This record gives sequence, structure tokens and C-alpha cells, in this order.
Amino acid sequence: MVFECSAIILIILILSVLILRSGSRSGWGVAVLPLLLVPAGHIAGNWLVPPFSRLIPADTPATWIGFELITLAVTCLLLGLISYKIKRRSAKLAYLVVCGGFSVILTCVLIVRTVL
Repeated sequence: MVFECSAIILIILILSVLILRSGSRSGWGVAVLPLLLVPAGHIAGNWLVPPFSRLIPADTPATWIGFELITLAVTCLLLGLISYKIKRRSAKLAYLVVCGGFSVILTCVLIVRTVL
């Protein structure tokens, strides 16, 4: 899943740059950047999970699930912090539902594909 996560990171970075270069000062280009954490965390997990699975008394799949859930929690925390800057309540709710939903679904897919 490293290739797929790399493609997701590249697409989100291109999207962010295009939004930032459009000239609008809305801040949406920065607001999509927390979506990078889940795929970047999965790629980093390829190097971080094996040493952690030797240190803690858990098997490797449990360590993977824990690592993926920690990256999801950090992503949701950043999404919540960024949502404070959004003025309209409907835009804030849409931002949290769409970005949070994307992160949750991607995390579930990554867990299933990695552990099974």
C-alpha cells in the first residue's frame, strides 16, 4: 500500500498547491493538509512498527492497528483545530464530515489491507 499512499499524498499536495495558487485568501489550501497524515503515517509505519512491536508485548498486527489509529486521532485533532477558523457553521460541519470521513475510511482500508 506504499504506492497507493504515495499517490494519495501527491494528489493532496497538488490540490493544496492549486488552491493556494488560485489567489483566494480563504485558507482552504492549508485546510486540506491534515489529510496527508494518514497515508504518510502508513508509509512511516513500515519503518516504525517493527521496532515498536519488539518493544511492547503485542504482536505486529496489533501494533499496526494501534499506529494507524494514533495517526487517525492526530489527523482528527488537527481537523478540529483548523475548523475553528471556519466562520460559517454549515461550512465547518461539511469540512469536518468530508475530511474526517475520508480519513476514517482510508484508515479502515489501510488496516484491513495491512493486517489481513
